[in-house]
Amino acid sequence: MISKVHVQNYRCLKSVDVDLAPLTVLIGENDTGKSSFLGALKNFQVNDWDNPENRRLGTERGSIRGWNERGDESERGVGIGKGATLGWKLDAIHLVSLPASGPAMTAEGTDSMRLGNDGAGVPALLDHFLRTDRERFDSYLREAKQRIRGLSDLKIRLADQNRHVALDLKLESGYEFSADQASAGVKNLLYFIALAHHPSPPDLLLLEEPENGLHPRRLSYVIRLLRALSKGEFAYGGTRPCQVVLSTHSPYLLDEIDPETEQVLVFSRENDGSRTAKAIDKEGLKVFLDEFKLGEVWFNEQEAGLTKP
Repeated sequence: MISKVHVQNYRCLKSVDVDLAPLTVLIGENDTGKSSFLGALKNFQVNDWDNPENRRLGTERGSIRGWNERGDESERGVGIGKGATLGWKLDAIHLVSLPASGPAMTAEGTDSMRLGNDGAGVPALLDHFLRTDRERFDSYLREAKQRIRGLSDLKIRLADQNRHVALDLKLESGYEFSADQASAGVKNLLYFIALAHHPSPPDLLLLEEPENGLHPRRLSYVIRLLRALSKGEFAYGGTRPCQVVLSTHSPYLLDEIDPETEQVLVFSRENDGSRTAKAIDKEGLKVFLDEFKLGEVWFNEQEAGLTKP
């Protein structure tokens, strides 16, 4: 797990120094640097630091420094050579931005465990479960039936001359249809359940606005699922915890966050165009949280009301 990170001169982030938790939530107005921060964390795996678009502020070479839970340091950028990495490196980071219409439910190839950064690949992963781990597939189906009203079965079929695999939904009424025709919210739920059942989750999961397409009451379930994933507690998940960092504009999602054990970072834009990030004032907020949820406080007090003056 990354416990602390310092980002300097990366895209719009001039200097950001923050702590991370197993589950961290980024909030703030549009264009305050949340997506840039997620992109910065991706660099602990991907060697794309020398892309000039990654350095829009200042003339100095940017840097990202991180510390894991043991205190070991890793750095990318300043003084360590082009494209070099000093220190530890995460094996797998998954940066996800689900499309407005939801992830595609037709996947190229079959029997694949890969989930794309747009959420694609669920049908191929379920095909893999059917071929190699029927117990895991059955667990996925039970969870999907519990969360999607009227669902009775899931069917995998080959499509496009067997070059693609597609997912079909069967309802209790007997009606069957392609999952690609389902609502964005249903497709997003199918993706999140697949992520929780994945036998090899990433070291770090980066999510942009997971609330999109979902009814507010569904957010409680998604956060519980992501929390279990971050602790390695999901019954049919992988064998290791998966650290989760997500951005959101939803007070309903923030209502589900425990500020005592989980991190909330508030991003803002300064007068000089740079962006900053601050942790919420947990002690100062206690007087509000005795009566209100965190999302309610955010909505009424705005971002400035969540951090120390």
